[in-house]
Amino acid sequence: MAPTPRPSEAKLEAVYDAIALGMAPYEAMLLSELTDEQIELLDSDPDFNRHVRFKQQLAVHNLLEDVHTAMAFNINKGITTEARWLLSKLDRKHFGNGPLEIGGSDDLPPISFTEKGVE
Repeated sequence: MAPTPRPSEAKLEAVYDAIALGMAPYEAMLLSELTDEQIELLDSDPDFNRHVRFKQQLAVHNLLEDVHTAMAFNINKGITTEARWLLSKLDRKHFGNGPLEIGGSDDLPPISFTEKGVE
């Protein structure tokens, strides 16, 4: 049996692009029309897996940059939704639904994104 050929660079770039958009690696490989054998080959390739992880983290980085851009723009308008959301994710104990140490309820109400313009 012949060895499984590595996917073309064009197909690998299509996989990386789909992952950068937020797709899971397996689904990105299916979308790029890789064979089961090629998927198995790449799954065991440490360089490919490192690059996939890089693309995933780059996507997170880009989204956080967008949140920071929106946050800066909206804070100037007095809208703090993004800032409160980010704080709730970065420090749940103090700004999210974590337990409170000084009296009051143990739960803070979650930030709602369903009501437009409501702070």
